[in-house]
Amino acid sequence: MRFFVLFFLFASASAVTLRDCTAPGDKLVMSVNRFSFSPEPMPFPGKINVDVAYTIHSKNTNYRVSVEVKKVISPNGATFTIPCIELGSNIKIGTCVYEDSCTIMAMLFKEDCNHLHLGLHQHVFPAELPSLPIPELSGKYHIKVKFIEKSTNQGVGCFELNNVGMQQL
Repeated sequence: MRFFVLFFLFASASAVTLRDCTAPGDKLVMSVNRFSFSPEPMPFPGKINVDVAYTIHSKNTNYRVSVEVKKVISPNGATFTIPCIELGSNIKIGTCVYEDSCTIMAMLFKEDCNHLHLGLHQHVFPAELPSLPIPELSGKYHIKVKFIEKSTNQGVGCFELNNVGMQQL
């Protein structure tokens, strides 16, 4: 659950937009249909509720996950890419590549790769956003998540969360 908490610690319920960014011709492993958070604004550190719906199209788990996090730094939409910051064992924040897709599925979507089944999945669950030794996290973010087949380096799914707001307490 730590990956999920750190990866999505920036979101705010009403401002977030979800967009499928899968490239034409990519073979889908999964697609995200809904991803929302509450309360608004999201307190950091603090407790939130996550509501997610996604579809599993294939039982393939041989992929890596690439996460790109950009902070909006000006009113005209200019962004700054947040570098990958490792905070401990399997705890990362920012623009990172995660090689273990099963761990991410468990943390992000509450899915067990050993019992993966095709079709629509829906989960609502609480998460806690911990205090981190990172200055000034408040602001708007764009987050892009790409699933990449390890053996072919081909995309197998992608989604973006845009206008993600976070308020540091």
